[in-house]
Amino acid sequence: MIDSYDRTARLWDLQGNILQVFKGHEDEIMSVAFSPDGKSILTGSLDNTARIWDLQGNLLQVLKGHKGALSSAAFSPDGKNILTGSEDKTTRLWTCREMYCKCLTDMKVASFQLFFLLMVKAF
Repeated sequence: MIDSYDRTARLWDLQGNILQVFKGHEDEIMSVAFSPDGKSILTGSLDNTARIWDLQGNLLQVLKGHKGALSSAAFSPDGKNILTGSEDKTTRLWTCREMYCKCLTDMKVASFQLFFLLMVKAF
């Protein structure tokens, strides 16, 4: 999986063949992550959104609310939550159930790279 300055992300196989191009962001993609079950992909962009995709390139959901570019986005190890970090100096925790995500909290913390170490310590 590769993010790109052309507003797309690309999924490649081990032989270097493009399997899918993920189109829909309105600015550069800065972060890409696979869900723990390998069935979906999360992208974060300078367009202030994170997006969830299936492996066929279909957009499943847009996560909106940040007022600045997303610098990172990650799934929790169980895939039920997402953390997004933005240049607006906030980190958002999203809960995802049956392909619907909603923001649980908006933390006023600057974040340039997010990992679920924060969640592991918090819970």
